[in-house]
Amino acid sequence: MNIPQGIDRRVAKNGEVSYRVRIRIKGHQSFSKTFKNLTHAKQWKRITESSVEKREYVHHAVGKEKTLSDAIEKYFVEVLPYQSKNGDHIQTHLLRWKEELGFSTLSKIKSGDLSQIRDKLLAETTPRGKERSPSTVVRYISSLSHLFSVAINEWDWIKENPVKYMKKPKNAQGRTRYLSKEEAQKLLQECKNSKSSYLFTIVLIALQTGMRQGEILSLKWEDIDFDNQWIYLKQTKNDTPRTVPLTQEILKLLKHSIEKISPLVFPSPMNPEKPIDIRKAWVTALKRAKIENFLFHDLRHTTASYLAMEGYGYGQIAEILGHKSLQMTKRYAHLSHENKRLMLKTMENLCTCPT
Repeated sequence: MNIPQGIDRRVAKNGEVSYRVRIRIKGHQSFSKTFKNLTHAKQWKRITESSVEKREYVHHAVGKEKTLSDAIEKYFVEVLPYQSKNGDHIQTHLLRWKEELGFSTLSKIKSGDLSQIRDKLLAETTPRGKERSPSTVVRYISSLSHLFSVAINEWDWIKENPVKYMKKPKNAQGRTRYLSKEEAQKLLQECKNSKSSYLFTIVLIALQTGMRQGEILSLKWEDIDFDNQWIYLKQTKNDTPRTVPLTQEILKLLKHSIEKISPLVFPSPMNPEKPIDIRKAWVTALKRAKIENFLFHDLRHTTASYLAMEGYGYGQIAEILGHKSLQMTKRYAHLSHENKRLMLKTMENLCTCPT
């Protein structure tokens, strides 16, 4: 397929193909338009570039005339379908900004307006009755910032991003809750007793590999190399593919206890094309195991903590967990203090002061 320079072919998550034309000519405004047909995209590109060169083209996209609602609606059509992940979360974030400031024209939105809504988001509880964390509010802000960036660079609707002038909430200190060995055994037993046939395997994979919940639930059979005993994760939180070794216990469960009824390893019984929802079964298992203040993501903390206590270094743990930065891994450093104490006890015995 011959696609000229300046035209991007885009494939949405539903398989729909479109073509975005970007016009950039020195000394003129830059702008873009999306088409479902390549022929129409080529025609518009050719005619528009010619008009711009002849100074006949008038680009009607004045920031004063566009509201935040206009921008969000356009973003949902032209940008959101091509987000490889977190599309649902981004949509939720932008709908909230639309609810608060949708009537405002883009050029009149100031950082002070956004800061008031930031504080409102921080003070609220979520639909589940929990406090909204600073990191969640940061994601709300990031979604809005990207919208403004697109409005500046792609649509030429405004000249400046007001988000860059607002202060982001400071993230709270990361959790370091992890299971004791006794708690881990109780939890695994209750997961095994669960009515959910997948829960035990999912939790065991999380504990033994440190994989994230999303990585496990979106796992496909094609991602598992049974011969070489690896899981290959193509999509991860930090966009860096990684391989995860399979333990013998997990390998046995996947081979003999999980029926292949879907491309997904853990499909929903209601819709095999979607991952299973384990929230209810997970909460029930925690209650029966009498484990409090514990999230599914803390299983990942538990993996890292146990590895740290066994004396493995930051780099080794980061490699397993898929951390890009050692800063995340260093959260578990204090958990290896006892190992350090034992190491120095050895030195004390070797270097005793003579009496």
